[in-house]
Amino acid sequence: MKLIFNGEEYFGPRGPAGPDGTPIGSIISYLGRTAPRDYLTCDGGEYSISDYSELAAFFQKEFGSANHFGGDGESTFAVPDMRQAGSTMLHCIKAVESFQAQDVYSMEERRIGTWIDGKPLYRKTFVGVAPNAPNGAEIADISALSLGTIANGYGWIDTNTSDGAMYIPYTIDTSNVCYVYISNDKNGLMILTRGSSFIGKNFWYTIEYTKATDPTTIEPSAATQGGASL
Repeated sequence: MKLIFNGEEYFGPRGPAGPDGTPIGSIISYLGRTAPRDYLTCDGGEYSISDYSELAAFFQKEFGSANHFGGDGESTFAVPDMRQAGSTMLHCIKAVESFQAQDVYSMEERRIGTWIDGKPLYRKTFVGVAPNAPNGAEIADISALSLGTIANGYGWIDTNTSDGAMYIPYTIDTSNVCYVYISNDKNGLMILTRGSSFIGKNFWYTIEYTKATDPTTIEPSAATQGGASL
């Protein structure tokens, strides 16, 4: 795991890389209903340049413009349309290096994968000092993230006590509590602290989420409805 804060690296080196070695822009034939991870289906669809900057840069280099196959070239671009009538075979283009190979722990928003419904999954880490907040306090305005599904949340606080550092949430009793949560309107990252073990201590907290503004690209299946067994 790697956390980047003010240009410095924390919490150890990068984990094992997982790219497949295929260069950006490669086309594969795939017998499936959706493109595999790191690929986009060649169906003429438009995408955000910020989400797939590597593929957009490849088009810019090879064809002179990011929107060679469509899009406005400023914020969007398109992939080629290689669909064949009646064919069950997908043609897919390598769009990004494997998310597993990226330094994804950062105070900047980073895309790390795809959620169940096909929406991009993002990760962002917050670093701060725990305030005295027995009734809860906002530690970050996250309204600009346009949160959709909250996939995960976890953190660590340095208590500098005989117990050492502790995971958040942490509860030893009603007088020693620390946990981070997201407000009901999803606009604020909040913290609640009780007890001298936590107040004024350094902490970091990471959330993984989708954006409400991103489109759903995979329709729900029977496997994700009604608690169906796998």
